[in-house]
Amino acid sequence: MTRREPRLHKSKRDGYFHAIFYERNRHPQRRWIALGTKTRRVAQRKIVDLADRYLRKEYDPWKDALPGSATLTQAIKVYVQARHDEGFSRKATRQRERILESFALTLAPEIDVAAVTPSHVRTFIQQEDFSDWTRRTYYARLRTFFACCKEHGLCEDNPADPVKSPPEPRGTINYVTPDGLRRILVAIEHTAETTECTGEVRWYADIVRFAAGSGLRLGEICALKWKDVDLVAGTVIVRSDDVHRAKGDKERPVQVSPQATRVLHQWHARDKPNPDAFVFHGPRSDHLSYEGTSRLFRKYRKMAGLPEGLTFHSLRKTYGTVLASAGVPLRTVQKMLGHSDISITARIYADVIDSAAREQVLQAFNGVDL
Repeated sequence: MTRREPRLHKSKRDGYFHAIFYERNRHPQRRWIALGTKTRRVAQRKIVDLADRYLRKEYDPWKDALPGSATLTQAIKVYVQARHDEGFSRKATRQRERILESFALTLAPEIDVAAVTPSHVRTFIQQEDFSDWTRRTYYARLRTFFACCKEHGLCEDNPADPVKSPPEPRGTINYVTPDGLRRILVAIEHTAETTECTGEVRWYADIVRFAAGSGLRLGEICALKWKDVDLVAGTVIVRSDDVHRAKGDKERPVQVSPQATRVLHQWHARDKPNPDAFVFHGPRSDHLSYEGTSRLFRKYRKMAGLPEGLTFHSLRKTYGTVLASAGVPLRTVQKMLGHSDISITARIYADVIDSAAREQVLQAFNGVDL
């Protein structure tokens, strides 16, 4: 049977172009192939190439993948490898990979990455059981992923671009209060008193104290080495190396609290480490496990009866909240926390900053007769 040339069709729903193939003896008789673009010129170029291959019987749209394309699963592997090549940690990449895998499960098996539409993205992030923060995070991850696909020539357009970014929720800062911190430390001490391996438990209390007094991310704490610690000044330097890539790939000095400095002195006096050794480690290893440290926090948070929304990262916000409440300049808070933009700091700690500013104004005018 003589083959017909495919017909170009633009979807009224999302504006993407498709090539429609027809053969009376096939099932289904019509085969729609997503071209992954909204640009007519690009679509016309693609369909000419497809038609040429199809008429020469080098391409079967009912069986073959689009030439030069990749399935969503294959594209995820490309993205993971790209992040590895750029020096991102396996832990951070694996978190993003899980989100992408969850997204893939909502679509047809082995769907071509170029066939993903804004509607697919919108449907995924608007699931009812997602919190506002989850929607916003998942949207950002998908947009970054498809930008990578576009850069690698796997799709012409980013299907996340036309989707409106979920609004950022406003509310209280998700941080561990001083009382909450005390309750966690009591839970750790209680475990130490009721088990034989007290040393294998109490070490974690120091990790919690240091996190709340330094504002470092968990990955930064795990990667911290003694050569980047100044015990006299009470400062540490967060930097990228072969093992860890600092967020934003920028080096920054951090002034830690007196309590955190005391933890550093105690560990240094006990371990007598060499400069290249990791500062913190578990009882049976020379470094901290990211997953294990996070899992222990969830355990003691539950024992302390604190909200499930609190995570190890909430200790970082404890540090930022203490600084902002004390009226420390916003630029300094940004620098200590390593935020890429001061607007991030202002947004997270807006309510705390407003309250601190109000107290400072009232104190400044106290006793002033105008």
